[in-house]
Amino acid sequence: MTQKTVYTGVGVIHLAFGLGFVLLPGLVVSLYGVSLDDAGIMMARLLGASDLASALLLLGARAIPASRTTRLISLKGALEWSLIAIILAFYALSGLLNFMGWASVILFAVIVYLFGVDIYKQGQTPIS
Repeated sequence: MTQKTVYTGVGVIHLAFGLGFVLLPGLVVSLYGVSLDDAGIMMARLLGASDLASALLLLGARAIPASRTTRLISLKGALEWSLIAIILAFYALSGLLNFMGWASVILFAVIVYLFGVDIYKQGQTPIS
């Protein structure tokens, strides 16, 4: 998969989650079998704002050729999605999340893999 494809796909995922968490946080988390109080809604909206910023970064960086900048973007993505997958797996194992939690863990592990492949490919290409 090309860097442009990875950035586009993950950018769209960030965009979807970002809009969902900002506009309809209660509905989005209810898909995972969780309910939110007012503080949880605020935190979900903050997460949504962060997702929207990540979407902008990835979708805007699609046309940038391999560089130190794109390598850092991919490292950021791999770290971010790794931590999210670990946290979700922990809560899925604890029984807090339904099957959507496990589906997300799998999806996010695939995203980590894709960023890892991109990082590896960029390491094989001389960067000026």
